[in-house]
Amino acid sequence: MQRIHLLWGDDDKIFNLDLAQNMKEQLGEKATLQWIENAGHLAQLERPFTYNRHLRRILLSIYHSQ
Repeated sequence: MQRIHLLWGDDDKIFNLDLAQNMKEQLGEKATLQWIENAGHLAQLERPFTYNRHLRRILLSIYHSQ
């Protein structure tokens, strides 16, 4: 089963957090949703350290699940 990890800025004005939550629900159990507080659509530029910390956890979860 292919896992899908959604990483979202909680203040995204283009694709708001409600859209992310709906998308996660539609994707079902194979999807996870994490959000970065005080970040918008470009979370990786606005909060790079927080973004990288979340990304590292996602990558580690993929590595450990194999």
